[in-house]
Amino acid sequence: MTLRACSVYSTLIILTVAALYRTAGAGDTAAKKGGTALEEFPACLYCVTLSPDGKTLAVGGSDFPGPSDFLVVDLASGQKQWVSSKHRMAVWSLAFSPDGKLLASASDGGEVNLWDAATGKHRAALVGHRGCVNGLKFTPDSKALISKGYEGCVKIWDVATEKAQATFRFPFREKEKAQFYGGPPELPEEHAKLTVDFKEPIDLLYGVALSPDGKTLAAATLDKEVKLWSVETGKEVTVIVTDHKDGAIDVVFSPDGKLLATGGGRKDGSIRLWDIKTGKRVGVLEGHKHSVLGLAFTPDGKTLVSVSCDGTSRIWDVQSQKERAAITPKTDDSPHGFALSPDGKWFVTAGGVNSVRRYSTEDGKELPIGE
Repeated sequence: MTLRACSVYSTLIILTVAALYRTAGAGDTAAKKGGTALEEFPACLYCVTLSPDGKTLAVGGSDFPGPSDFLVVDLASGQKQWVSSKHRMAVWSLAFSPDGKLLASASDGGEVNLWDAATGKHRAALVGHRGCVNGLKFTPDSKALISKGYEGCVKIWDVATEKAQATFRFPFREKEKAQFYGGPPELPEEHAKLTVDFKEPIDLLYGVALSPDGKTLAAATLDKEVKLWSVETGKEVTVIVTDHKDGAIDVVFSPDGKLLATGGGRKDGSIRLWDIKTGKRVGVLEGHKHSVLGLAFTPDGKTLVSVSCDGTSRIWDVQSQKERAAITPKTDDSPHGFALSPDGKWFVTAGGVNSVRRYSTEDGKELPIGE
């Protein structure tokens, strides 16, 4: 799973749904459904994540119309474990640590918080981003958290010290975007031990992925090139030149670290597979009609799951490069966030107003939640 992109286009869709929800009323939506904690959660959903054992999920979004910004739920029963209302603005990303002890959350206001995953006790606030933080990923050893901000920064936080270990900064190609997304400079106490300023300008920082061994980061920036660099030094590992029509918007490593999958923007919508060692394209998966918001390989590397702004989720056979299933939900159920189960047998999507769905990666059939 990547440190996902947040798009202005998707935000407008969700805000429109929120307006419709305001007109209909929260009670109407809950009454039509079954009454689990997920179905009663009064929010437009932007993100979802699963615990390492697959038994707990967390969903986050806007604080409309109530104070809750994310909810932690037992998947089997559908009952609430705990809820947070600490963020001042919408929650765009959530991530459990691989050891299952922590849950990280990030918001539109640059806030990054750490929580005790079991109790919901607030553990730390990580300060340093200047705008929407729309990507979170723990390292495999759970000792560090990687966050991606819309201001063009990727930060690595030491969980124990709660300080930034490294900051990787991309310059914007357009001055207007730098002024809009950049924000004020870092304060002295926010400086990381390692700070790397990349020279190549970008359009915007979208999807960021961590390699399975935790040593390499890759960034999709809506440009033709996808940059891979060392987590420890910031030095460039390789650059993959994609042939997406308007650049890559999301990126993910295969479980063996040999392949990289990239998802195109709204003019493309295709998925490309790349041999990381040679930089050569080894596959094209076509089906989506708009931007690819998220990508994830199953643990065996044989299946790839994708979600898109076209409202569909698609399941792909990697070896044959054929589509196994396409899922088109109701209009108000269009996915914005998704998460793959630890065993790769199913995935959950979140989007629209309090809509969470679970599907099989084998055939795309919907599976129950909270039964």
